[in-house]
Amino acid sequence: ASGGDGNISYSWQSSANGTFSDAIDIESNTASYNPGLLTTTTSYRRLAKDASCNTTLTPSSGTWTVTVRPQFTAGAISTTGETICYYSTPSEIGSEAIASGGDGSIRYSWRSSDDSYTTAIIGAEAATYSPGNLTHTTSFRRYAKDASCNTAPVQSIGTWTVFVYDLMITGSLEKHPDVMAVCEGTEVSATLISGQGGNSEDQTEYRTNGGDWQTYISGTSIPTTGKTSVEIRTRRISQFCLSTPYYTVMWTVEPAPIAGTLNPQPSQEVVCETATVAADLVPGTGGNGLDALQYRTISPVATTTWLTYQSGTAINLDRLTAVEIRTQRMSNTCDPSAYNTVSWQVEPLAMNGSILPAPNQPIVCEGTALSAQFVAGSGGNGTELFTYRTKTNDWSEYMSYQAGQVISTHGLTAVEVVTHRLASACQLPELVTYTWMVENALEVTAGPDVTICANSTFALAASNVSEAAAYLWNTTGDGYFDEPTMLHPVYYPGVNDLSGNGVMLTLTASSGIYCNYSDQMMLTFNPMVTAIVEISANTNNVCAGSPVTYTAIATNPGSTPTYTWKVNGLISGTNATNFTYVPQAGDQVWVELASSMPCVPESPVISNSVTVEVTMPQLATLASPANAGTVTGSGSYTIGTVVTLSATATAGWEFLNWTTQTGIPVSSLSAFDYTVTQCQTALRANFVSIASIAGQLKFFNEDETVVQSPYVNGVFYVQLYDGSEPASVPQMVSYSQQTNLDGYFEFNALVPGKDYTMRVWESTISNAITNTWTWNNWGGVTAFDALIINFMSINSNVVAPFPWIGPAPYTATFGKVADVNNSATLTSLDALVVNYRVVEYAGASPYPDNRHNFIFAGHHISSLSQACYPQEPEVAFVMSGTYNAATPADEVYHEAQFENVQLGANYFNIFLIPAGDLNSSFQPYSSSKSAPVLTYQGELVAKAGEMVDIPFQIDQDMDLGAVTVGLNYDPMLIEPLAIEGIEIYTIDQANATIKLAWSNVEGKSYQQGDGLFILKARVVGQMNGTERFAELESPTEFVNAQAQEAENVQLMTKSITTSITGIAEGTLVVTHQCQPNPFVQSAFIQYTLPIEGKVILEIYNQFGQVVYTLVDEHQIAGLHRKQLFDADLNGAGMYIYRIRLESTSGISDVRGNIIMTR
Repeated sequence: ASGGDGNISYSWQSSANGTFSDAIDIESNTASYNPGLLTTTTSYRRLAKDASCNTTLTPSSGTWTVTVRPQFTAGAISTTGETICYYSTPSEIGSEAIASGGDGSIRYSWRSSDDSYTTAIIGAEAATYSPGNLTHTTSFRRYAKDASCNTAPVQSIGTWTVFVYDLMITGSLEKHPDVMAVCEGTEVSATLISGQGGNSEDQTEYRTNGGDWQTYISGTSIPTTGKTSVEIRTRRISQFCLSTPYYTVMWTVEPAPIAGTLNPQPSQEVVCETATVAADLVPGTGGNGLDALQYRTISPVATTTWLTYQSGTAINLDRLTAVEIRTQRMSNTCDPSAYNTVSWQVEPLAMNGSILPAPNQPIVCEGTALSAQFVAGSGGNGTELFTYRTKTNDWSEYMSYQAGQVISTHGLTAVEVVTHRLASACQLPELVTYTWMVENALEVTAGPDVTICANSTFALAASNVSEAAAYLWNTTGDGYFDEPTMLHPVYYPGVNDLSGNGVMLTLTASSGIYCNYSDQMMLTFNPMVTAIVEISANTNNVCAGSPVTYTAIATNPGSTPTYTWKVNGLISGTNATNFTYVPQAGDQVWVELASSMPCVPESPVISNSVTVEVTMPQLATLASPANAGTVTGSGSYTIGTVVTLSATATAGWEFLNWTTQTGIPVSSLSAFDYTVTQCQTALRANFVSIASIAGQLKFFNEDETVVQSPYVNGVFYVQLYDGSEPASVPQMVSYSQQTNLDGYFEFNALVPGKDYTMRVWESTISNAITNTWTWNNWGGVTAFDALIINFMSINSNVVAPFPWIGPAPYTATFGKVADVNNSATLTSLDALVVNYRVVEYAGASPYPDNRHNFIFAGHHISSLSQACYPQEPEVAFVMSGTYNAATPADEVYHEAQFENVQLGANYFNIFLIPAGDLNSSFQPYSSSKSAPVLTYQGELVAKAGEMVDIPFQIDQDMDLGAVTVGLNYDPMLIEPLAIEGIEIYTIDQANATIKLAWSNVEGKSYQQGDGLFILKARVVGQMNGTERFAELESPTEFVNAQAQEAENVQLMTKSITTSITGIAEGTLVVTHQCQPNPFVQSAFIQYTLPIEGKVILEIYNQFGQVVYTLVDEHQIAGLHRKQLFDADLNGAGMYIYRIRLESTSGISDVRGNIIMTR
């Protein structure tokens, strides 16, 4: 389209009938149009218009019609399938539905599963197909296509499968055992190796002694007892095809030999070593008719081989432990029979052991625990019989005893233990015994444990002793007994008794013959305590008629105290710690406590008195906002009073509703009757402005952080102007309780359709601009931002990922943010100014040419919850006033036009953007981003007072476009003098900090280990190579040449070791070396001492921590060599070894680097 005002716009329509009577509009403002997938024939036409001459859409000449053919379908084939024998011909595969649609020129092809349906079968081009003879199971599919719409073959529905039985082959049988003849009793079996083809089934049968054939299961054992032959056969069978011939295996069976029997003399299994043994043979059966007969003897020294034995021959048992005789039936075909064996165990003569009593004394006190250990005897059947018996008046029966078993002597007069070696075949020896006589005990009772008050004595009246001859009392404390040799004395506690955890009193009684007996009791003391009670009320002020709960808090009340509540001196309430009462004006409440604790000198005690203020109910009515209207009805009323409330709106406002202070609706009527039900009630009449402007003051960043106002020294204000006249009072930006929003401002009763000027400024207590927040809190700017300004100055689209800046030409607001020198043009000078300010260069703050620290901008939003970020704020504010330290704060302000105020609520946020903060990273109230860790690798050696060049290197390969580095250093160790490699930097000696900034749009390539800059410094303190003289601080940031922040980049520097002072140079030198270096498994550290002395050789990691001490000893002068192993260290890496020599001539301290690899 052409002509008109040249501002052409297009539209498209589609039609199913071609007449466009059913036209459907398409959203596409382009001269050409690409339809999507179509299912029906459709026509299209284009329409055009311009903005002024032809504002109605006019169809372009021509109609484009797309004719859509019917959907192509490939039809379907039969899916029944069939089963045939090997190398048979299957039936024809039928067609259930022919292919249709497309252009109608249908062509068929068939494919099989032999090649995964990839190749068409030659000659198969009809809707049906008859395969030839088949030797394996095969599936067939039909495919169809036409000449134009569907030129690639499409599979018809269904697959026809012909199942083909495999070629039938007879299986085979594996014999078990694989011999021609077996011994009777041997089980035989055969394992079937399956045949092939048919219906996958093998027929297997067996028979014995030439009888009838029976079904056989592969692997089943067949017994041969009583059999002369066994046969097993197999063949392959099928439902449709002929079975195969049989495959047969067989065995012949011969009788088994059976061993004879032996009649032992004597018949018992255990015999004494003084006897003799023999056996008579009863011959066996089967086999070759021969019996083998043998014997052997067993002694502690050896076992004889089997020797030939004559039936009935006697064998002497002296010094033997066992005798065996055996017989076996022999055979030619079968294995010989199993042996029949008789045997005798030979028992040696029994000898008793001995007793070890504990205690080993014949008389013991009653209550003494008795026990015994035993020295084992010998011979017999190896069993020791341990028993014991006790005596009171008569001896008890013998009881079983275990070695070490404790026997109580309570109530006994004697105890005896016995040991006896037992025998099964030989004669038993005499018993061995040990006997204790028991002296009766006295029953002593000191009395139960007792607790008394701290100022009391204690009479021991509960003590008791049976038949005692003498008494004696003792104490663990510093008290005393009035009569310590009497049974019932009085105990007087000492000073230390009362300060401890109690004392133990011990009563000892003696019969005067052999034994003494004691008992103890614990005497503890309760301190004297004071009972105290205080009360409090759950409220200090209560509405008339409301209950109050009083609570008593007691000290030392005991477990069952008594509380007596009193009101104005009269007893009220129950015995409880809580008391609920409806007070009258002036009532006094207190409680009396009677403690149940012991050792309380004064009880009951009286609490403090509490008087609760009683007030009449109050009703308060408020207008919200206060200037939006007037309200009536406030006053003091009794509960139940009906009050008429009314609300009247002022000009520019409308009544909305009545609510509680918490926002709960009460009434939608401006005048209504309200019943007083609470003591304190506040109702709010809410009004809405006919037109209003509301918003928040925020920082432009990802979080849209709200500006804190008021702050410590001042506050932000917003005011509306109608021309040059104020249209509102100054609105303080602050928290709004009604909206629950911080940084909030709101203007009401505005005129819809009118334009206003919005002014923002700061006010401080001193009205000094140097005390304003914006003067003192500029930040968020690094060399990253300077790099972005450089890119903007050459109109580079590298900044396109920042939508608030946008591709060139850049947005108006952030054009001002970048123009830090206020020249109305962007140049590399702006970037240079930013870098100087980043390092806090003298004279760089504030910005030149009246540029404010912050750019103010605004943005219209549809609701207070809508965000502007990451889009540019659309309204630019203009600063007025002179921005320098001498200007009063209220003379510097920012203004913008708010055009055409709409009816109802208008929402508008104001944003503060630090001048130069192009990546919108300013986070004013958050902690700074953590700086990378500075890594120390390598070592510099210098003397105190010497100048050194300290390199700072990058740890990886990369192209850098901007670098910001912050360092804090230890002024007790180094004195920084200058920086080489980066031109823009500052060194702040007062705060011990260094700041550097660099940016370049062309970027700079670095390899791992390349120097980023050099710090020239003077060494002022002693260092041993482990001190960290500098650390990185925020802002430290690395940006690549594409204006993207580089993550995980670290800086490396070298540690410093100072040479030793106090000895003449060259008089005490330790030479050293490490080989190999680097090493894998071990290395040797070799050093030469100029003089003898104590040597310490330690290995440090890169953090200055000792990981291994190789030497700590006195060594003579001369060459020394020590081996260091990989296991001594903490994995691969660089380490520092330190050799320290302490001698009478002074101290030498040297270091070297060592690297372990893997």
